[in-house]
Amino acid sequence: MNVPPIFFMNVPPIFRQSLDDFYCQQQEYYCAQLQGYARFLKVMDDGVPYRAALYFPACDGWCEVELET
Repeated sequence: MNVPPIFFMNVPPIFRQSLDDFYCQQQEYYCAQLQGYARFLKVMDDGVPYRAALYFPACDGWCEVELET
């Protein structure tokens, strides 16, 4: 089963912060953790490739996080 690791973040960008800057900041902060989850899932699911994303319902935002291969 190929279910991507997704973090649901309930935090909006700070005042006057662009969405692009906010997404970049959040990706940098959570990338290592998502990478670890993806590695774990690959081992558990016999090497199936995974993708990862951050979802921000507070600002209706979504950004995919580039994982190392």
